[in-house]
Amino acid sequence: MGGPAINASKPRQRESKPIASAPSENELRDKIASQLFVTLFGSGRNRKATHIAELSIKAANDFITVLHR
Repeated sequence: MGGPAINASKPRQRESKPIASAPSENELRDKIASQLFVTLFGSGRNRKATHIAELSIKAANDFITVLHR
């Protein structure tokens, strides 16, 4: 018959989560570089893949530099 009373006047409290800060320029560069090398060298090392990785990392670095201005 009489279940537990619901107190509607008390708002439900949420757990507070810390706000993640934006990654630094160096952290972004390191992450991009490691992802590119894992992707490109997964199928074997060769000169063309190395050159593509170097060009891609340079382009990513330029892009990140522009974003952080």
